[in-house]
Amino acid sequence: MASPSNDSWEAEGDMLQRCMESAKYNGKKISKGKLTLTDLNKDGWSIIDNRQQLTNTECDWIQSLDLPPNFDDQGNSPYRNVDYLRQNLPAMTLTGRTGPGVIFIEVIHRMPDNEFYISDLMKLVYEQNFSLAGLKYIFAKTVINTDTNNCYRKICQKHGIDFRAKDEKTWKLGSSDFKALIGCGIGQAMASFVLCAFGQGVKRISRIVIWRDRHELNMRFDIENV
Repeated sequence: MASPSNDSWEAEGDMLQRCMESAKYNGKKISKGKLTLTDLNKDGWSIIDNRQQLTNTECDWIQSLDLPPNFDDQGNSPYRNVDYLRQNLPAMTLTGRTGPGVIFIEVIHRMPDNEFYISDLMKLVYEQNFSLAGLKYIFAKTVINTDTNNCYRKICQKHGIDFRAKDEKTWKLGSSDFKALIGCGIGQAMASFVLCAFGQGVKRISRIVIWRDRHELNMRFDIENV
């Protein structure tokens, strides 16, 4: 099966961006998340949520951002390790770290026929310890999603960029490449989360940063008020 074209990614991303930016835009209907811990407790979930410092790599990534340091004055880390796993079928997983203003996603997986979506789970996980109002950044680590990699590869080919290059590349709101990245696999998931968490016309993704760590593709989605 042929992979989607830049035009189809861009059209999907444009629609999602319009949904984020306007409460009146009639695009894809994504309701605000209503998943609760009670739902998880009834449904055979394994939950790990404890205080844990960031890795050295993650500390490097946030060094230039307006996020709290790895340790406070008492030597405690404000960041948390989260691992939510639905053990019954259909399976669903979210693994990573959360902190004031940030989510680091290591693993997200959802089998078809789940009642809820990854965006619902992300909202629930983050709200256990932090206010959504302060969320500024979402990091997607080690992106293996085929659709996302194909989209990024085609964008690199269009601009004569080495797909394997490790240096940071930034796409800002409004460009066709930005829309395509919102419209591919991981971008769709992050835009859906913004809509699930805040509703339409409240917050939007304003910037996407992509880089490689060793051979691994990493992405950062910056969130701002509309």
